[in-house]
Amino acid sequence: LATVPVLWDGIGCGGSQKCEVAYLDMMQEKCGQDWHYEGVDVVNFLKNEFAKGKVVNAFDGKQWCRGELLARPTLVSRSKPSPEDPNKKE
Repeated sequence: LATVPVLWDGIGCGGSQKCEVAYLDMMQEKCGQDWHYEGVDVVNFLKNEFAKGKVVNAFDGKQWCRGELLARPTLVSRSKPSPEDPNKKE
């Protein structure tokens, strides 16, 4: 009996995204380069999307507002910070 991986372990992608990547890997193995993909770290992608001066839509808790970012938002983690995390609170 094969062991079942714990997909929602807080490491890397979320569980459903891990399933999507596994499916892409399977299809690439089965059908070749037609299913090639490049992994992108969403943090790097979002740094460009949320740069200072960018116009964004934001929810203030009551309504959606449109405005310009005065600074890049800081990363808020739901997990414990790693020892090398420069934003770690002691």
